[in-house]
Amino acid sequence: MGLARGARDPDTFPVTYHSLESLLQSENAFDGVMHLAAQIREPDTGPAGFLPSNVDLCSTLVQAFPKARHVLASSVSVYGPRSGEAISIATPCGPEGPYGRSKLAAECVIGVVPDHAVIRFSSLLGRGMKPQTFVPRIISDARAGKRITLLGDGGRQQNYLDVRDAAGMCLTAMQAGGNVVTLGVGSRSWSNREMAEMVASRLGAEIIHSGTDDSPSNVYSMIGCIELGQGVRPIGTTLDWLVEG
Repeated sequence: MGLARGARDPDTFPVTYHSLESLLQSENAFDGVMHLAAQIREPDTGPAGFLPSNVDLCSTLVQAFPKARHVLASSVSVYGPRSGEAISIATPCGPEGPYGRSKLAAECVIGVVPDHAVIRFSSLLGRGMKPQTFVPRIISDARAGKRITLLGDGGRQQNYLDVRDAAGMCLTAMQAGGNVVTLGVGSRSWSNREMAEMVASRLGAEIIHSGTDDSPSNVYSMIGCIELGQGVRPIGTTLDWLVEG
């Protein structure tokens, strides 16, 4: 069964509900519940607008199906900015913004049930991403003007994970036993310059540098993590998929 937002009707589910109320009225129990919904950008209503999707929905489903295994797609934003420090599962959480705080609150909600898994994902790459985010933007710029503009020297590092691998990790976590809190990250972090060079080589674009970039880098360590099949696809394979799409 699926619960979809608005008019979306994923064809992967035999039945799709478009309201939480109709799902709760029709379904008495589930073996497992995957919490994949998220409000990422701050809504017009302000920081409190993160709560309905990121916290309240989790709470309602946990209360409705307390015997199910609950798997939460969380975020590395629960750690807050840690530039230059390799983040591991043992790194203390310290979210600074309302999104990270709402995801940490959701983890606490999921942790109430006796059978659960939490996966803290890094930046996911897939088709249909927000066009203003880094990778879709440089692909668009390379296509349109054969030029990619990088801030500073492009040394900022970011960890990327193919969304198809993230989906596989959620399925593995659902089938695994025991309570799990782990990282959902790619095999390594990549600098903006490295990502731009790979996109430029595929689309015949040039790279130019402008201004400065003080954004923090994000690198991770899998020490102490549960293996869920992290980094199955090489970053080049993911970029080929995005460029072709």
